[in-house]
Amino acid sequence: MCSIFGVCSKETLRVSKEQLLVAFNSLEHRGLDSSKYIQEDSYFFGSHRLSIETIKKEQRQPIFKGGYYTLFNGEIYNYKELIKVHNLDATDETEAILELFLKYKESFVEHLRGMFAIAIYKEATGELWLFRDLVGKKPLYIAKSSDVFYFASEPKAINYLIKSPLDKRMLHQFLGFGATISPNTLYKDIFKLPPASMLYFDGENHIIKSFEEFLEQKECINLKEQAVSLVHKSLQEAIALRIPKKVRWGVLLSGGLDSSLVAALATKASKSQIDTFSVGYEGYEKYDERLFAKEVSEHIGANHHSFNFSKEDFFNTLDELLEFIDDPIGDPAQIPLYFLIKRAKEQGVKV
Repeated sequence: MCSIFGVCSKETLRVSKEQLLVAFNSLEHRGLDSSKYIQEDSYFFGSHRLSIETIKKEQRQPIFKGGYYTLFNGEIYNYKELIKVHNLDATDETEAILELFLKYKESFVEHLRGMFAIAIYKEATGELWLFRDLVGKKPLYIAKSSDVFYFASEPKAINYLIKSPLDKRMLHQFLGFGATISPNTLYKDIFKLPPASMLYFDGENHIIKSFEEFLEQKECINLKEQAVSLVHKSLQEAIALRIPKKVRWGVLLSGGLDSSLVAALATKASKSQIDTFSVGYEGYEKYDERLFAKEVSEHIGANHHSFNFSKEDFFNTLDELLEFIDDPIGDPAQIPLYFLIKRAKEQGVKV
């Protein structure tokens, strides 16, 4: 999952190193494999890493190259291809991102295929660029207080430093949609960088602009067979791209249409037995999908893991989960989902 965190200003930061470290370490749960930060008088940047592509490699973020710092949370599925095609002097995703930025400036994001929250800082001028992926899979929160700019993967890290009050006007969005709508959060002074957006901060002021109107793209399909073929091909390619090569992985399987397709195509793409995980509720058979998941897992020959989620598990999980949802989502499924993912981790699954 990883996390990124940064505070920068043209002037000397009027906050202690101890406070900055507490804010930074509030994101530690997002990346338990390694951590690294860099601090000077006018900036502090740090990253907690969950290593997937860089397993057993040294923590490099924040990287510094050519006068720029780069922080990255996410996964770029085509980074090896980008290194080759664009002749980049890079060995990993983060370095490839910076090299592309140096070569193409803000338009570099057009070459990325993946999910990302990216920060690039020019040390000589104090300029900052932030980028968020097309559909906002990776979170990125921002705030500006006087001449200081903040960004983080979760609002709690920023809020520790600026103590933003609750924005009661946003409660109707949360109650109506189950979440606040970008750029709003439940905090008055903390905002989400919208999906498919870039932020530029010159040391005093910032602007936000969209870098891709992808919803306006159209493709006309006239034949059912053509539609089936295109969807099938797209699903196969998307799933194959996302299968990790270096860590153990699994599939969350409910037995419904979406997860069953993913599990079946992942089995074909990996050409091996996969691990599948399901959760169910004794006494609430109407909501228990374990029978369907078991049937699908047997059909595709998966190594299936099934867990019961009790009332006691519900309250224990809720208490733990509340620490992490400072930008809440009104989806009750997140509670058993968190429980299930913890069980998968206990089985050695990392993705």
